[in-house]
Amino acid sequence: MKLAGLFASFDEASIGPRSKSTENSTVDISEPRRRKSYGGGLLSEYKVPTTEILQKALRKAKVSSGASLKSVLDAMFELDDLVPEKVQAKLYDFLQIEQNLHRMVLMLTSERSDVDAQDDVLSAREMNRYRYVVCIFILYGPPKGRETIAASSTLVRPILNFLTSERPLSVVGVEYVARVLASMLHTSPRDMCKHIASHPDFLPSVVKRIGSSAVAQLLWRMMCDRAFYDEDQLNFGQSNVVAVKLLADNNIHELLADRFAESAAMGIYVEETVNVLENSWTCMVEVSLRAVMAPRYSTIADADREPNVPPLLSLLPPLDLLQTTGPLQRVFTAAMDGPPYVLSIFLRGLTYMLSSLRSGKESKLPVVRRVVWSTSLDDLLSVIVVNVGRLSLRLEVTKPPLGSERLVVAKFFAECFATRNRPLCLELLRCRVHSKLLSLMFAMPDNAVLQPTVVNTLRSCLSSGIPETELAWLRELEVTRRIVETWSSKKSEDNNQSVLMGSILEMGRLVSDHMVENSKTDNPRDMNSIMGKANFDAFVRFRNNVLKQMIAERTDGICGRPTRPNSSLVDQDYVYDEDEVEALWIYNRLLDKEMGEDTEEGAIRGGKTKPR
Repeated sequence: MKLAGLFASFDEASIGPRSKSTENSTVDISEPRRRKSYGGGLLSEYKVPTTEILQKALRKAKVSSGASLKSVLDAMFELDDLVPEKVQAKLYDFLQIEQNLHRMVLMLTSERSDVDAQDDVLSAREMNRYRYVVCIFILYGPPKGRETIAASSTLVRPILNFLTSERPLSVVGVEYVARVLASMLHTSPRDMCKHIASHPDFLPSVVKRIGSSAVAQLLWRMMCDRAFYDEDQLNFGQSNVVAVKLLADNNIHELLADRFAESAAMGIYVEETVNVLENSWTCMVEVSLRAVMAPRYSTIADADREPNVPPLLSLLPPLDLLQTTGPLQRVFTAAMDGPPYVLSIFLRGLTYMLSSLRSGKESKLPVVRRVVWSTSLDDLLSVIVVNVGRLSLRLEVTKPPLGSERLVVAKFFAECFATRNRPLCLELLRCRVHSKLLSLMFAMPDNAVLQPTVVNTLRSCLSSGIPETELAWLRELEVTRRIVETWSSKKSEDNNQSVLMGSILEMGRLVSDHMVENSKTDNPRDMNSIMGKANFDAFVRFRNNVLKQMIAERTDGICGRPTRPNSSLVDQDYVYDEDEVEALWIYNRLLDKEMGEDTEEGAIRGGKTKPR
């Protein structure tokens, strides 16, 4: 098999979930490209007998020789052919010898370049070919390799020393080492947590390198992982109690809030600063969500914990931003006082947290629903309430372009309405957020992101069970009048397919459904008096003459797009790193070979599409 194909049957859990912040890493994690330098690597343009080179390297390999190991790694880097199973087994046996594992760990943590040539054309992977192959092998190879490393303090120590070093380190090295450490944490959590806990100042030192997305993922994966590609955002695994204690004792949220505040105060939009902001805040959110869900495993965790480790539930408050809101308030203040891009980064993370908790209430897993419903959001939402007034001023724009920062604010407010929290919703109404959102919708008729955001806000307000939100839209804003008048004015322009007109029809459908649901209650409210007789009569005519017919004609959704009333307000994009892309693409190619190359052009089963 090819390099990543050697490990096509890897344990998916060894990779763990990937967060969106991966795409912000400064490492070259682009999809594998065709290379001419150094033989061609994984996707060589030239057909060379790389399998024979690997077999020759293995025949000459000696355990006592470091040069033999390098020859084997060189051959693996250049590998572009299928490898017989016997050769694969021999390769595994050779690499999993403890002496060779030790050498590979030292290569991984070395700061020297793996090639002598000074060529600016070389990619980060080509310049660090040994680190790359070692990282691939440990991540995707047999679990025995990871278990052997995790069981030996001699093998783990160089990895921990590398990440906690005070000297400047290359981003490539930090990314590879952090990925390896996170993978071993998943395979052998008990052993690895003990190694980390015994290492002085591990967390404060690692937080200094939070600009690396792999380091951020390492920190939250210390607590627990989420099922690989699980669509349920809050379906985490059992917490590592030793790691939870370590994170709590070191006040991880305070350390991350410090890094966020320092970078926000700089006010300089450079990649390094943006990475620190995004990764530190994302890490705080991920750790907090894991702390929220940890009680589901408290009985199991406490039964398996060490005698000197406190019960799990007693360790969680400092890690839960819903209970300990001090770090959240610090980050919120730093974001509000910083440049617009800092606020956007913060609000995207906070919107994701609110969206995750909301989706948890509708989870397909009863235990997830039970934990989320028993969790109080009052302290978290009270922090938001304090800042609604200042934040609402960001929406005051009357003409295009809307701008990405204001759009993020609009999506955040839409998610706030979706919480159906009475104090928060009343504060949003007091600050006229609903009115500003509706004005923006009409001022930006072609904004395909803003329009559904406002529609979702109306949906949340009508279904919230809070009478004030219903009155705000139906009586105060007279949304039914705006719907009817907008449709009548645009009808003559033959503009029925515009984004705005699609939103108008969807809002009309929401109001119509709300009226039907209200009529089925024991004490229905008088919609005639709420809307006003003129508006009520006009909307009823619009519903009977226009709305029912248009919805029936557009069976594929408003404006030709499927409508998903229960979809999240936040698009959760999974971003795969270079290793996942290679493993998935090459594995798919191997399947194609077995199927006689009969798949469609550009077909792919995961990751990114590769040209044939």
